[in-house]
Amino acid sequence: MYQNLKETLEEMFEKGLSLLENFNREEYRQSFCDYKETYKTFLNEQLICPCGKETDGKWMDKVSRIIPQKAARLLDVCSTKAEQNQELLKYNMAMSVFVLPAFCGQKEPVFEIVSKKMVQAWQEMFGQKLKIVGPETILGTFRERLCYVTTAVCQGVGKADDCRELGMLRRYRDEYLVKECHEEELVKSYYNMAPTIVNRINREKNAKEIYQNIWETYLRPCVSFIEEGKMEECRGLYTKMVTNLREQYLYTKKEEENNGQ
Repeated sequence: MYQNLKETLEEMFEKGLSLLENFNREEYRQSFCDYKETYKTFLNEQLICPCGKETDGKWMDKVSRIIPQKAARLLDVCSTKAEQNQELLKYNMAMSVFVLPAFCGQKEPVFEIVSKKMVQAWQEMFGQKLKIVGPETILGTFRERLCYVTTAVCQGVGKADDCRELGMLRRYRDEYLVKECHEEELVKSYYNMAPTIVNRINREKNAKEIYQNIWETYLRPCVSFIEEGKMEECRGLYTKMVTNLREQYLYTKKEEENNGQ
């Protein structure tokens, strides 16, 4: 029983990772519903401990560590710390938008217990605190994905999630682009395509060099513009980055994939 459950939970994690390939607001609701439906029956039948006590502590602890341990094994394959950081960003995303939401809203208390213990195990192993929210909450906060690319870039060049540069870019987004310039469409375009772009960059052999180039060409100059109060110059460069990334990693890659079929 445990082995079947282990294989299914690991499959859930891997499936969540694969769904990030084309993750965007328009397709998320349906892809999540299909994802949850795929595993719903099995989990309802298997997520009960063998002794019949669904809230048995030892069983729940064991089950809740299956996916974090799977992620840890995958990270061990990474050759550099930068590569690990990039992969962990993707793992956090898969957990936050597919795996954990699949446990939300279930009637049986075992789902809530396992998901909370899973988050605790994830934080213990990776130092990353995940939030457990449902799909509707995720749809309502899609704008936060604006920093998905910038976060990946900063991690790729060795900067922390809460680094000064990321904070400046987030404030620029919220306080200038959206509130003052009413650039909702630019922001919407970016946060819809950002996860797909990052996933496609991560598949490239020279992903680290690509992130370094994005940093040097766009983000570091943007930070300098913000520091100097040159908001319109930053806006122009930011818009150019969105356009170029979209053309290079969204449309071009999609065309290549279609031609290869």
